[in-house]
Amino acid sequence: GKRILLLVSVSMLLMLIAFGLSGWLAIDQTLQRVQSERQDLALVIGKYLDRVIEQNLQQLENFRFAPGVDLEDNSLEPERAALHNIYLSSIFDRGVFLTDKYGSILLNEPYQAQMIGTNVSNLPPVIQTLTTDRTVISTIPGDAKDSQIIMISTPVHNQAGRLVGTVCGEIDPAGKTFTELTNLIEIRDNTYVDII
Repeated sequence: GKRILLLVSVSMLLMLIAFGLSGWLAIDQTLQRVQSERQDLALVIGKYLDRVIEQNLQQLENFRFAPGVDLEDNSLEPERAALHNIYLSSIFDRGVFLTDKYGSILLNEPYQAQMIGTNVSNLPPVIQTLTTDRTVISTIPGDAKDSQIIMISTPVHNQAGRLVGTVCGEIDPAGKTFTELTNLIEIRDNTYVDII
């Protein structure tokens, strides 16, 4: 009787261990699959946002090719129309502005009269664009809550290829426009998106 009881106990223990191992393996595989799906989702969102930002960057870079744009003539109407079109068809929810080669704002959209003539050459993206003649995308300071704005600054050239100013766009990553971009893909309540 003791042998039978021992054999039954050992076989039950082995069965419990086998069930436990198979259950643990199933849970582990499920967790790995969920992790893989989340990584795939992150890649999809990241590539989508990259593409959207590239398209909007292209709009800024194409500013100088808009009809009639010439910062060296006496009329800013073509530039105003081009800037207005960029603002309406872009993700630059904080606005767009045009500076001269010294960093003084010539035009802005949406229009803010008090900003016209303000020198913004102290803003890192603007000064970097003016000194390097290249497009610059700013970083977001991690501790300054009020200045978490992405700024894209791109050079404007005249017909001879000389730098005559910059055109800049500002994005609020916590704003409605950027939030809507990430909400195109359904994200659960316990899921968070960090844009790096």
